[in-house]
Amino acid sequence: MKVFRIHTIPSKVAIGNTFSLRGVVFNNSTATITFGNGTCTSPLSITFNKNVMTEPQGTTASCKPQQVTLKPGGQSHILSPNLSGIIYRATAPGMTNATMTFKYGAVTATSKSPISDSISRVYSFNILPAGSQPTSLPSFSHIA
Repeated sequence: MKVFRIHTIPSKVAIGNTFSLRGVVFNNSTATITFGNGTCTSPLSITFNKNVMTEPQGTTASCKPQQVTLKPGGQSHILSPNLSGIIYRATAPGMTNATMTFKYGAVTATSKSPISDSISRVYSFNILPAGSQPTSLPSFSHIA
């Protein structure tokens, strides 16, 4: 397993902003892997060394867990948080390390049920001082 192309959304994060981390998981093994699609529970757990607060949010009403299946050579986008009931908020400026742990199950030819496994990767990014203009999608307001 390999996790790559990790980045923040928005691409620039300033104090007070909420943000997500997105990446791509690539199955470079010979086994088929499965993982949660992130709508109910995320396959990613992320811890930050500083400058970020994880805030609980109201959860979605009813959620039916779904699985993603990746055959050898397959890849899929991963996002955290997705609809997992938390947000990440930048609290101080400076370089910050996010330790991402991706949890998945591997189905091999000799096993009937998935074998649980995980990989970890550290992603470093800079949080800008308050008042810096983050890069994000424009918001539109409707004027009646």
